[in-house]
Order: sequence, then C-alpha cells, then structure tokens
Amino acid sequence: MKQSNLLTSGAMASPRNAPRRETVTVTKLGKYGHVQWVHQLVCGHSVIRKRKSPTGVLGCIKCIDAETFEEMSQSLAIPVESPYDDGLSGAELEASKLRAILAGRFKVLPEQVDVVIRSNQWGEMVVDSATISLTRRQLKVLR
Repeated sequence: MKQSNLLTSGAMASPRNAPRRETVTVTKLGKYGHVQWVHQLVCGHSVIRKRKSPTGVLGCIKCIDAETFEEMSQSLAIPVESPYDDGLSGAELEASKLRAILAGRFKVLPEQVDVVIRSNQWGEMVVDSATISLTRRQLKVLR
C-alpha cells in the first residue's frame, strides 16, 4: 500500500523507495572510463549502474512501474465493442480490411483506394476488384 500511495501522490519513484531484490548476475559492459554494470535481478528486471553493487541487493523501480501499470490497466479495463462490429456484412468487412492493406502497401490514403463489392451467381456479396487512385507526385515516386 505504501508504494501505491507514493505513486498516486505524484512523487517520482526512486531506488530507495523501490522493493529490494537480490542480484542473480552482474555483467560488466564498456571500456575503461565508460564502464556500466548490468545487474540481473531475481524479479527478471535489470538495473544498469556505474558501479557494481557491494551487497547484491538493489531496489527495482521497474517492479513499481509494472505494478502501477497493472493497477492502471485494470482500472481502465472497460469492455469496448469491436470497431468492425457495426453491422457490416462479411464482404464489407473484407473490403475495409483490403482497403487498409492496399493503402499501407502503396503508402496512400485509404480514401484513394476503391474496393468494389458485387454479388456472385449464388447471390453472395464478394470483393470483385480494387482501384487505387494516384496523384502525379505518387506516380513519379513509383517510376
């Protein structure tokens, strides 16, 4: 509780206030004058310091960040309808996905992609074709 009250008050988390974790491994990175020590902690997080820890026990700020993220995500978890759940038929849904794929692949706006839906011989709606309208500048880039 102390940690969550500390974080909700807006104070910055510091290693002194963070939960203490034991060090599993310590790795030395860099050359003389630019050495960094990477401490791998029991919790799975790593802490980078300029000096090696003499005790082997460090405060893990990332555990606090992970805890606050979980609390925040649980408080914000509100069921939301799917963006495609607005009464579209299967063919219209497929057309909107195809429009997004083509717009991304050709690096154009989705409004420049026209996807045609037609009914086949059995009366089912299917995607028939797609047309991409390019500006003069976009055509020059393709050459």
